[in-house]
Amino acid sequence: MDLFQTLLIKLIPLYILMGLGFVAGRFLKVDSHSIARLMMYVIVPFVFFTGISRMEMSPSLMLVPVVGYAIASTMGLGAYAVAKRIYGDNRANIIGLASGTANIGYFGLPVAMMLFDKQGVGIYLLGIIGNVLYENSFGFYLTARGAHDAREALRRTVRMPSLHAAILGILASALHWQPWGVITDTASYFTGTYTVLGMMMIGLGLAGLEHFRVDVRFTGLLFLIKFAGWPLLTSAVILLDNSVLHLFDEAVHHAMLLVSFMPLSANSVAIASLLNCQPQRMATAVLISTFVALVYVPLMVGLFIQ
Repeated sequence: MDLFQTLLIKLIPLYILMGLGFVAGRFLKVDSHSIARLMMYVIVPFVFFTGISRMEMSPSLMLVPVVGYAIASTMGLGAYAVAKRIYGDNRANIIGLASGTANIGYFGLPVAMMLFDKQGVGIYLLGIIGNVLYENSFGFYLTARGAHDAREALRRTVRMPSLHAAILGILASALHWQPWGVITDTASYFTGTYTVLGMMMIGLGLAGLEHFRVDVRFTGLLFLIKFAGWPLLTSAVILLDNSVLHLFDEAVHHAMLLVSFMPLSANSVAIASLLNCQPQRMATAVLISTFVALVYVPLMVGLFIQ
């Protein structure tokens, strides 16, 4: 239980940052769109490139984003099929998106940095790529169905700065090229900024909530998928790898498990708002899942990642 208590204490500052973001949005009227663009086009690509380029790349590690994408797609498309039978409106669409994504960046990366060494953090970043790819391809398409086509989803995916940065990071690692000292030094500032602004963005999004009303069935279905379905499917993939495939080592398995423990994605609220697809329900579910994660994540890490 020492690891549980240590991680629990270290997570509290993330929630303080989220609270400060709420205050900034509600009372200071901070523009979240400008911060989001800064994150997307400057900070996130820099963090991805430097983190991945520092890794010792191997052929098997190149499969980590592929496996991450496959797990996310399986969860998202499966959840969409189930939700379609329950709901007759676009709630099924946003459930399909949210079930295949998670807050593995703003929330998960600080946790990964607490738990893993440089190599482990790089592996975790590769796992993020698979999740982001789902969010901007199948996930976006499911949410936008009827308003946009597959070409728009593909266009958004190809233009992702974080994807370009990850590819460059993989190439740098494969060629054994290490970033210059000034880039490495600057990276430490960007990593801290990523966490600060990322968690504050969640608070900024919550500040825009007009009403706080919990849709119990909607939220409960998402929680069942995210906090039970994801760890079970990921554990099955790890069991298959240990028994048959033998592709990955324990460091990759730990990174995959940590991804599966993360709460609902804050980005799903932004996409829901953009496409007018149940943004209030989604924001409320994300808020509750983020608070549940304060206890859930340290508990699962203590039980399965040591």
